[in-house]
Amino acid sequence: SLVCKKWNRIISGLRLLNSTKFRECFQNGQIYWRSFQNKLSPSQRHSHSSIVIKNTMYVFGGLSATNTSYNDLWLLNLNNKEWSRANSTGTYPTPKAAASLVAYKRDKFLLYGGYSHPYSYPFNQQVNFFDELHIYCTKTNIWTQLLFTQDAPKLAGHSASIINENQMLLFGGCNGSLGNKTNNIYCLNLITNEWIYGLNTNENGNNNNCIHNAENYRKIDGFKPEPR
Repeated sequence: SLVCKKWNRIISGLRLLNSTKFRECFQNGQIYWRSFQNKLSPSQRHSHSSIVIKNTMYVFGGLSATNTSYNDLWLLNLNNKEWSRANSTGTYPTPKAAASLVAYKRDKFLLYGGYSHPYSYPFNQQVNFFDELHIYCTKTNIWTQLLFTQDAPKLAGHSASIINENQMLLFGGCNGSLGNKTNNIYCLNLITNEWIYGLNTNENGNNNNCIHNAENYRKIDGFKPEPR
């Protein structure tokens, strides 16, 4: 047991040293990019969604250079830097971009909202905004869609956080059109699937509050939700 305790102290010291060096390099701007070549990797895209869970980064959807929407899910192993495409089943999300991804419980994440460009014909079609919510289980690789009994906000480019373990908080983004920015706050009870709507602005219509990671910031000043 003494040997185990000694190794534990050594490893803990190395972790602290590496963490301290990383913070110093980041603050001093001494960060360098490295390129890893893979035979299998996602196609070129932008406006995709991504999240890191344990040692894996998940990348969903996005748009091609010609505004084609994707709904594929890719995994990047952060240990060996190798890509793989998820062998998923269940109810797939609609192909889209700018959706939010947020970790939920131990082995799940939530995908909400997003938008897609219309087909080139017929002309003058509007961009599609979505109010879909999907849960993905990283253990079973199954997509599950949650359905609502009331209207849900159609958002893209918003931020999302989990608070109080079973509430998803959405802030900002665009709704209805790419130029229609909003600073609304929406909260979804993930147990009852009920939405709480609220608007957090001052008299000038500017938002003074910031939603941080739920672990660091759980209070939102001035937010008075109104169920509807």
